[in-house]
Amino acid sequence: MLKNHYLKQWMSIVSYHLPELTLPQASGLATWSFGMVMTQSSSLTRLSQFIATLNQEKFNTVRQRMKEWYQEAQAKSGVRRGNKRAELQVISCPGAYP
Repeated sequence: MLKNHYLKQWMSIVSYHLPELTLPQASGLATWSFGMVMTQSSSLTRLSQFIATLNQEKFNTVRQRMKEWYQEAQAKSGVRRGNKRAELQVISCPGAYP
């Protein structure tokens, strides 16, 4: 969930440059990249704490959502609503290296 104004702006930039991403994919990427830039860290715990504080959400909820975002689709298939999740084929993205 994107409640912060700057995070929403970041999301629109990500969506503009990567239009082939679905809304959940773009939201996850925007959340991760925004958190990494703002905290200067890639730690799941640190990013989750930052985003939870920023969006006024519970830490564990944010941590689980961020953790599920980077897992492979096969690993998520048994998790709650995971049967509708899809993997992004990185090679299909414009500018991706073969």
